[in-house]
Amino acid sequence: MSKIEKLLERLLSNPKDFTWDELINVLAYFGYRENKGGKTGGSRRKFIDAGKNIISLHKPHPGNILKTYAIKEIRKDDEIKSTKLNSYFSFMRGAKSANSELFKDFCNEAEMEKNS
Repeated sequence: MSKIEKLLERLLSNPKDFTWDELINVLAYFGYRENKGGKTGGSRRKFIDAGKNIISLHKPHPGNILKTYAIKEIRKDDEIKSTKLNSYFSFMRGAKSANSELFKDFCNEAEMEKNS
């Protein structure tokens, strides 16, 4: 299982210790990049993909651990319902195991789209 697959599996398990850096890696895998705000952006961060879908979150501080509500927000946010990221979460809710062949097929498909 690749590193990103392990991160995705961890994210789906609603961990209490998921870090901001891990989240950025997951979002980057699905094509989201951080939109750098102005000087007064504060802790609010926006992530945008090629389709102009936006995920808006608070960066945790002073620590690096995400709050549980932020993880849940990522998984059910209305703004990303039509994106590949949300499709992945919906798919995984129905999958019996993260190690299933369907999971591997989904990850391979996402990787091919990312590289094209």
